[in-house]
Amino acid sequence: MASKTAGKSGPIHIGKFLKQRREYMGMSRETLASAVGTTYNTIRLYEEGLRIMRVDRLCELLEALGLGVLDCFSIKTVAGVSISPETLHLAERLETVNGAAYPGLVRQIHALIDVAES
Repeated sequence: MASKTAGKSGPIHIGKFLKQRREYMGMSRETLASAVGTTYNTIRLYEEGLRIMRVDRLCELLEALGLGVLDCFSIKTVAGVSISPETLHLAERLETVNGAAYPGLVRQIHALIDVAES
């Protein structure tokens, strides 16, 4: 079994991945539970790794979170944090931005994040 080391890629538990994705989407446990026809507590147990889910339930959860099953396998983990395909795509696109335009673009991204968090 691979060990987790800060700063290196490592395995991520599916429940932790689901929680990170749900939070990324700005979705509450109640909303996710309602979308798949289960309870808040069941979602909590999945996220904490205390309850095993069936494959069909995993597919329902992923769909409710705007993902497909294959997206689950394209997630990268860095220092225990899952990086979604959308984030990786954005990072790749940012690398192609003209040097002079980059600082302004980064300021705009930070402003959008500030608005989203408030």
